[in-house]
Amino acid sequence: MILTLKEIADKTGAEIVGDPEKTITGVSSFEDADSGELTFASDPKFLKRMDQTRAGAIFVPPEVVVPESGGPDLLIIDNPRLHFFRIL
Repeated sequence: MILTLKEIADKTGAEIVGDPEKTITGVSSFEDADSGELTFASDPKFLKRMDQTRAGAIFVPPEVVVPESGGPDLLIIDNPRLHFFRIL
């Protein structure tokens, strides 16, 4: 799998916060993701730790507070888990 964040957003309807041209080469769990991988965070315990994942991008719900500096790119969408598995 090789997709840009824009391609993922086009397929899911997600809003991108970050670089739309970033390349995603795979998917992984929140804890194991690397810089080229996509993960999701919908549970509050993961949303509080978004700055601790190495993921390149994270599907997150609309109510997430977008960090002002750094961190992974975000794909904001209702039901992040569902869209993560659709991309998978």
